[in-house]
Amino acid sequence: VRLTGGEPLLRPDLIDLVKALKQIDSLKDIALTTNGYLLGQNVLSLKEAGLKRITISLNSLNDKIFQQMNGFRHDLTATFSAIRSAEQAGFSPLKINVVVQKDLNDGAIIDYVREDIAQAGRGSSRGTAPLILAGMGLGARDFRNLRFRK
Repeated sequence: VRLTGGEPLLRPDLIDLVKALKQIDSLKDIALTTNGYLLGQNVLSLKEAGLKRITISLNSLNDKIFQQMNGFRHDLTATFSAIRSAEQAGFSPLKINVVVQKDLNDGAIIDYVREDIAQAGRGSSRGTAPLILAGMGLGARDFRNLRFRK
């Protein structure tokens, strides 16, 4: 089961929901997709409740673009903090979603690959894996013809 849609961490009963799902014997996996903004304060309780996997949406490593894409609700600081908190709680590997939007963050794929290579070169094993989701606002033809900025 994947808890997603909107922001699941806004549910005041999310931890109780995870605990209830954990009680279903035939259910082997409980996952959460989040923007990470509220994750830090809940990550340990979610782990104890039975959550197994976390996917965090991080559409840009550029703070201005990141804020534009999330409606200026929060900056990268909270999301990076959430990633660290999830790693410290033992969630590994973490998945990182990147939704590509034409003319907004279409350079993000290159940024993520460069960051992954840089982390590996520094001997880091962050345990994160970017998952690039084909673009919003892009038709199949647009995505095939997308020119990634360097």
